[in-house]
Amino acid sequence: MATTVTFQNGPCGCCGDSGNCESCCITACCPCYSFYKAAEDIGDDNGVLYCVGTLLGFGCCVLTVLGDKVAQEANITDHGMGKSAMCACFEYCVCYSCAVANEAALIKAKKDAAVPAAPVATEAEKMDDRA
Repeated sequence: MATTVTFQNGPCGCCGDSGNCESCCITACCPCYSFYKAAEDIGDDNGVLYCVGTLLGFGCCVLTVLGDKVAQEANITDHGMGKSAMCACFEYCVCYSCAVANEAALIKAKKDAAVPAAPVATEAEKMDDRA
């Protein structure tokens, strides 16, 4: 039986694990920055475009695209562009932008945890390079 992957902090889960209420407040007060940060967290180079698009009044469109990309990055197969658009249209009822921002932060945390730390050279190894 296959398990369905969903947003860890789904709609109405504003104060989720990744950013708590701070993330929700930032998203509510300055969605342009929140969308930029979410794009940065998933490795999308279009963060500035999302920010400017939100400032120009295309926040619903930006949220649709960004939500779909975050879902793809999180391997959520049943989300899709249509579901992302529907959630973005009902943003004020379900806090979809907070869910997207929180999920992007969780993805970044997973990536950071998966990257092994660089080995630290001992003083003896540093001195061997000079000889």
